[in-house]
Amino acid sequence: MSKSNKCATARPLREMVAALFISLSILLSLSAAGESCDQSLLPKYQTARMAWRYHGENLVPRPVMKWLGKDIQYLDKAAAEKLEAMHNGQGWVYALTGEPVRVPGEELYLIVMDAFGRIYIGLEQDADGLHHSSITRGRPLAAAGVVAFDSSDNIRLFTDDTGHYYRSFNKKPGLNWTNLSRELEFRGINPANIVNFTHSRNRSRLNLRDQIRMRLIGW
Repeated sequence: MSKSNKCATARPLREMVAALFISLSILLSLSAAGESCDQSLLPKYQTARMAWRYHGENLVPRPVMKWLGKDIQYLDKAAAEKLEAMHNGQGWVYALTGEPVRVPGEELYLIVMDAFGRIYIGLEQDADGLHHSSITRGRPLAAAGVVAFDSSDNIRLFTDDTGHYYRSFNKKPGLNWTNLSRELEFRGINPANIVNFTHSRNRSRLNLRDQIRMRLIGW
């Protein structure tokens, strides 16, 4: 290799090393100034993706899933934020309003947790109402299912029932409940007090709901 070719090859390498050195210096200076990166912006949990056949479900006309009765409505950011829930030490409430999540007379609620550990809970409705994908707008999530509350507004039952994300979670056995239970522990909630009712796709959805309601008797 000629001297000119060696110089041409070495120049980009020197520039890369210089750029890395500058970047490292900036990070170190920020850290020294107490302005380190916000760890809350980093994902905490492994996620599952929505099944491909559901993509486009919110579009009109819908490119796929033409057999589904109606178009699925995706919540905008503001509407989804209204469903973000937290435990205030006594029971689950909505973070923005402080209102209890549990509605008297209603039994089942959809629960979604994103990769950052944010938990969203909404009243489960019929097939044309709220879906897990409505809250995530079709994006990956860390946990999804259906929960039931006791009279003290605490979660007493979790089932991993989610049609949109089932296939992805099925490839990662236990990930759904593992992610959610870890976050609950982080928030000071003992997941051992929650019945983990794993859903089997061999049971009908109606049969699942009946079994959940049987478990709710006396709570």
